Parts: sequence; structure tokens; C-alpha cells
Amino acid sequence: MAFLHRTRLFVNDLLSPFGFAINRVEKQPWKCFRTTQAVVNIQVGLYSIQVPSESQFSVLHGHPPRPLGPLASLTSLIKKKFSFLAVVDIGANVGDTACIIKTAEEVPILCVEGDEYVFGFLQKNIAQCAK
Repeated sequence: MAFLHRTRLFVNDLLSPFGFAINRVEKQPWKCFRTTQAVVNIQVGLYSIQVPSESQFSVLHGHPPRPLGPLASLTSLIKKKFSFLAVVDIGANVGDTACIIKTAEEVPILCVEGDEYVFGFLQKNIAQCAK
């Protein structure tokens, strides 16, 4: 922990002239989503995925859907260089990143999500990517 603290202080010294700082916050669990069953569909690339209605994913991906952005471009560039590309998505949430990658290129993806509630959405959403 001391290493992380010193690293944060060092980075904050670099960022302070620009008016930025890194602060530790407590992890917020997805409890607010567990009290409601409301689900919305959002379009991410070629895929329509389900997300909790209170989540920020609809804001993140926009309505109407935004272009795929740098992640899709980066995936395509790396795939051209390394044809054997495979992706590991740690903290996959509802699978939005996997959908962006799969829209850009057909590559194998391993998605890891530790929250059981969110994992349910992930399973439903990435099932359509396997087709």
C-alpha cells in the first residue's frame, strides 16, 4: 500500500499544475440496481445489449449510438499486425467492451466479471457475440 500511496503522490505532483488530482474513493457496489428489475436495451456496435435502467451505459454509449471510437480502431490495427489476437476483458461488466471489439474484428474474447448480478447481464449480452 505504501508503494501505491507514493505513486499517487508522485502522479498528483505531476498533475497539479493542470488542476487535476487522483483521489481514492470507496468502491460503490451495484446495490442500486438490485432493487429494481427495470432493464433497457442499448445499441453497442452491431449488438443490442440489455443493461440496468439506472446504469450509466446508456449515457456512455449515447442515444442514438455513437461511433465505436478508438477501441475498435485499435483492435483492427492490432489484428492486422497479429492475426492470432485474443482479448481478455477483466471487469467486463455487461459486455459492452466485448461488443465493440466483436463489431470491429472477429477475435476470441474471455470476459471476467466478479459481481453475480452484473454477470447475469454479461451472459445474456455476449451470447449473441458467439453466433
